[in-house]
Amino acid sequence: MDKEKVREIYSELQGYLSQFPIGDSPDRSIDDDDYSKNINSLVLELNRLTEEDFSRFNIGVHSIKYAGRTEVIHEIKISEYRTKVMGLIKILHSKFFQSEHEPFSSSPSTVNINSQHQEQSQVQNIKLLIDVSKVITKNLNNAETTAEEKTFLYEVEKVLPTINGGLDLLQKVSSIATKAGIAIAAVSKLFN
Repeated sequence: MDKEKVREIYSELQGYLSQFPIGDSPDRSIDDDDYSKNINSLVLELNRLTEEDFSRFNIGVHSIKYAGRTEVIHEIKISEYRTKVMGLIKILHSKFFQSEHEPFSSSPSTVNINSQHQEQSQVQNIKLLIDVSKVITKNLNNAETTAEEKTFLYEVEKVLPTINGGLDLLQKVSSIATKAGIAIAAVSKLFN
């Protein structure tokens, strides 16, 4: 593995994230303008260099055709982009650059316990969201998953960028399941 090439990608991802707009609402989208293509090509290169699969960090593009317009608009969700790119940066840091100062954290000369706790919580939240996203993808691609269960999973997938921890995830999954008429046993089966 060429660690210097991985470092270049790691730095490039940090640059993209630092320049990407911050959304004022979790559901806000922006025109794609090659954002997804840039990240997705870096993910492919990482897969090749490391012989690992980072494809869960690919950015999805949503094609929308507005009434009265002839062109199709390609948009990405700001929260999805920021979550996935930050997650990829964190994973690369933990796998390849752990001895270095973590990007987007507080000043290295100041040890702030609250900041460290907050960063640990953010990393745990990102890992939780990645794990949930993997389970959703697996079940959406499973032929045995019913149409009702797939609808439920799509609804859960929509709220993932707004999740603020394990309790919030449980509350939202429970609420979506109740609205969809899916029993807790069925939800449990989907997430096992």
